[in-house]
Amino acid sequence: MKKKILIIEDDKHIAELVRLHLADLGHQLTVCHDGTLGWDKYQKIVYDLVILDIMLPGMDGLEICKHIRSENEQYTPILMLTSKTTELDRVLGLELIVKKIIALHDQSVWVESGLGKGSSFTFTLASSS
Repeated sequence: MKKKILIIEDDKHIAELVRLHLADLGHQLTVCHDGTLGWDKYQKIVYDLVILDIMLPGMDGLEICKHIRSENEQYTPILMLTSKTTELDRVLGLELIVKKIIALHDQSVWVESGLGKGSSFTFTLASSS
């Protein structure tokens, strides 16, 4: 089933790699490279999943995450795509924190995991070089 996924990632190369791979999986994607623009997009459309970087221009990813969790009546899974993971990040209601060192063929694993409500866990994917 086609899912609506919002990708908020300021690194255009990473965002494009994620977008291309998820498009191949048949999902409907919106990509934003700025946190404020991403939050604006989120408020206008009901998304099945948000893939979110922490360090963004405009509004940072942690602030967006807090807004989604506090202002959203409908549950939306959030996957953090980031180069940092801390205990604080795990407490914010994130389903999954994914290190930016990922293998593209493994993306479907963490996207499908993030689409399930209620699971909360963290794992790191290693590069398949």
